[in-house]
Amino acid sequence: MEISAVIDRATESSSVELENPQVLVLGRETLNASHIKKLATGQCSVLHIKGFVDLAACSVIAQGALNYGYSAYLNVPSVRRIGMAFYETENKPDLVARYFVVAQQNLENLRRACAPMMSPLDLLRCKLDEIWEAGACLQTLYGKKMFVGLSRMV
Repeated sequence: MEISAVIDRATESSSVELENPQVLVLGRETLNASHIKKLATGQCSVLHIKGFVDLAACSVIAQGALNYGYSAYLNVPSVRRIGMAFYETENKPDLVARYFVVAQQNLENLRRACAPMMSPLDLLRCKLDEIWEAGACLQTLYGKKMFVGLSRMV
């Protein structure tokens, strides 16, 4: 996919740059709705938000995740994760039911693994909620909230 429009640097923050035609690089403070629209319309394939989570916080979160522990995917045992991905259910009713039983618990487990730092996904959801007109909410399926923030170790 190619970028169909050139970023007008006169209207964008000077911290916005294109390192690769499909990657829009910007700072956390400059992220705004226009960047999300570029992503949604295919004008870029990736938003790289430099410094979104600082290195010290990343170290604490990584160690917390390792300490918390990872478990194997049901259908890909060589990959380990904190949380359950919906695709693991393979649309089997008993696994779909299990997914929703543990979705909120998995969200809390991920937050505990990130403590005392804020979960980067919670931070991203807050930021998106602030800049996107419609807000950013957890996905709801079958009237139930889904899990967000799956942490993987390969």
